[in-house]
Parts: sequence; C-alpha cells; structure tokens
Amino acid sequence: MNLREYVGGRLLEDGYDGLLNTGTDCGCRLDDLMPCGEPGENCEPGYAGPGLNEDGCGWLMFRERPEEGEKDEPV
Repeated sequence: MNLREYVGGRLLEDGYDGLLNTGTDCGCRLDDLMPCGEPGENCEPGYAGPGLNEDGCGWLMFRERPEEGEKDEPV
C-alpha cells in the first residue's frame, strides 16, 4: 500500500470527498487524488460541493460539507 492508497482509504472511511489546500485554490477528489503526484503540506480533508473551479469542473472543495443546493465560496 502506498501513501495515496492509505490517505484515500482513510478519507473515504472518515466520510470525506477528497483534499483541499487552503494556501491555494487547489482541491482534488478521491477519484483523482493527488494528481500533482504528492500531497502538499497545507492539504486537509474536504467535502465536494457545487461550484465552478478554474478548470471549469462543476465542483469545489470545502472544509465543511455544503448544504444541499448551497453554493458557497471555497476556503
């Protein structure tokens, strides 16, 4: 088992959707965890919610789970 598998399994077990980095506008979901090849030192567990990120994807990562239909700004 490597670090990506361990972190992904733990995030899933704890009910998170992926990682977010509060130092940047970076976030990744479990289905594409750590696409940069490594976790940043500021990465923390997060929840996916509706929104449009800079890549045009229809989701953003948040510290708190967004309410259904709510569109908050990412942290």
